[in-house]
Amino acid sequence: MFARLADQIGDLFVFAAAALIFGIVRLLLLPGGQPVKVYLASIATSIPVGTLAGALCLELGVPDIASMAGACTASLLAHDFLLGIMNNRVFLGQLLKRAAENLTDKVTK
Repeated sequence: MFARLADQIGDLFVFAAAALIFGIVRLLLLPGGQPVKVYLASIATSIPVGTLAGALCLELGVPDIASMAGACTASLLAHDFLLGIMNNRVFLGQLLKRAAENLTDKVTK
């Protein structure tokens, strides 16, 4: 596993650089007047999400150009993913609570 990771470390750096570039593009596309933490959260999520998407594409055997496109697209959408989770955190919390209750009911019965 580590040998394969060492072979792909160059690709991961390329995906991280592309994710950074597209994260900056996403920052430029955000409407003005946002707090600084929104910009920082956007760039902080775009790099790992883009890199992870590109690495997963490579792992699945997708061609290099499609892996790069997947990394760039995921980097652009990372802010929207985070915003969707944060806007629905109450619903997601209730859903997790209900799932935990169902699991404990199944275990105790």
